[in-house]
Amino acid sequence: MKIQIVTETFKKATRFLNISLLIFCLFMIISFISFWFSNSEFMKNVGAISLLATGVLILTSIILVISRHILKKAIEINEDQIEALIINSHVDVSQIKDKKELGYFGNRLQIMGGKHTYELKNTTAFGLLKSSHRIKTSNTTSKVRSLEIPPKEILKDVAGALFGWS
Repeated sequence: MKIQIVTETFKKATRFLNISLLIFCLFMIISFISFWFSNSEFMKNVGAISLLATGVLILTSIILVISRHILKKAIEINEDQIEALIINSHVDVSQIKDKKELGYFGNRLQIMGGKHTYELKNTTAFGLLKSSHRIKTSNTTSKVRSLEIPPKEILKDVAGALFGWS
């Protein structure tokens, strides 16, 4: 079976994407404020600079999305090679019904003999959890850094903030 794994470079690209989305929101809010006070020449310049910065951040975000897609790695293993699936969740393994109940990062797949441990995203871990009942699973709760949440959630929050400011 082919399993998508998370590498450190993928996690770094995710962090940078999240940072660029947050900075994009900041510059958009600055441009909204500059439109409110557009009587002064200074605020017109601030608005123009912030709009230019948002354009650069949009391009940066597109590049980071493409690089995250390129950085995805997959491994090919048999189901009997899997020793354990370690789930990052505050919910008991038997009660997990949705992938949102798992941490975005921090889910691990341990191979027989303990030689290799691979990190998985929540979608992959949830798929393994539901597809195979022979895999030994355990539960752990590890802290997730604020920049290691799904970019979709940050984008949703940023869009809500921008809608509120507009």
